Amino acid sequence: MAQWRGLAEALNRSTTVVLCRTQNVRKVAEEYGVPKSTLSDRITGRVSSDPTIRPGPRPTISIQGEQSLVEYIKVCAQIGFGRTKQQVLSIVGDIVREGDIKNKFVDGRPGNDWWLSFIKRWPEVRLCSPQSLPRDRAIALNPNVVKNYFAMLGDILDKYGLKNKPERIFNADETGMPLDHKPPKIVKVAGQDAHTQTSGNKTNITVVACASASGLLIPPQVIFQGKRGMDQTMFQGMPPGTRVCISPNGWIDSELFETWVTEHFLKHIPAVRPVLLLIDGHSTHVRLEVVMKCKENGIILFALPPHTTHKLQPLDRGCFKPLKEHYKKECKDFMEKNPGRVVSRFVFGKLFGAVYTKSCFDI
Repeated sequence: MAQWRGLAEALNRSTTVVLCRTQNVRKVAEEYGVPKSTLSDRITGRVSSDPTIRPGPRPTISIQGEQSLVEYIKVCAQIGFGRTKQQVLSIVGDIVREGDIKNKFVDGRPGNDWWLSFIKRWPEVRLCSPQSLPRDRAIALNPNVVKNYFAMLGDILDKYGLKNKPERIFNADETGMPLDHKPPKIVKVAGQDAHTQTSGNKTNITVVACASASGLLIPPQVIFQGKRGMDQTMFQGMPPGTRVCISPNGWIDSELFETWVTEHFLKHIPAVRPVLLLIDGHSTHVRLEVVMKCKENGIILFALPPHTTHKLQPLDRGCFKPLKEHYKKECKDFMEKNPGRVVSRFVFGKLFGAVYTKSCFDI
């Protein structure tokens, strides 16, 4: 080790001599006992003398970028969104495209050679096999999984001092609101057919709801299916502050979740930080930009265990059932009062807005 330190010091001194005195590289290399080629690399800048810069070919993305990627992998694993190798490679491909970096990858993302170099540069990153959860055990709510989840949640609450801060604990979830509502039971006489008119439109409107443990209800995000702009009629009657948007399939995706966090959630939460945001484990929610943006703004993301949201998701348990019951009644009343009209995206806002706030507190 002392020998290597001595060589490094000799290289530094000889480099300084050549640069300051413009002496011959060969002569200086012989005088200080260092390889001429190594000294030449230092002088020409092919190899940096900065000890913080790693030797070898430049990484495809910067060391700072790789450090952010490692932090993202670490945070995702902590909150229950462990990334696969293929997902990490896809993220790197996205960074290259968005950063206008020369893309030398096949299929737009790096291959196994890049991966091997990456984990060599960052030895803390390793592939591992997650604990499997058989479907029957998941349906039965594996007691160990649930116990472990609440233990981890308790650790988070203790770590950030949030156990007695319900106003800083939030839960977000999405649900589908059908335009073709399920009619309630009706009274009939034996031998008669029972019919109730509905819209026949099988489209679902996605509603993203969010509330704090103290009862603060953040305005919802409503997602319509579509690829073009929205008719202003679709905004009418929505709860005050509702964020209305579209997606090709009408579902939330990673981009919509990111803008929901940055342009909506951050506007309505308390200024004091940190805040905890409980979400389900859907992979489309979490990507690098979302995790880093939450970290920058004091938002702690925490995922519910897979296959347990029907029992452990607070909004699913407490708000969505009464919301849908009130909504079905509102749809039925609308069609009875407006013969010949059906529930469509253009009247959805009025029907949904009439029951949203009442339903979320009707628990």
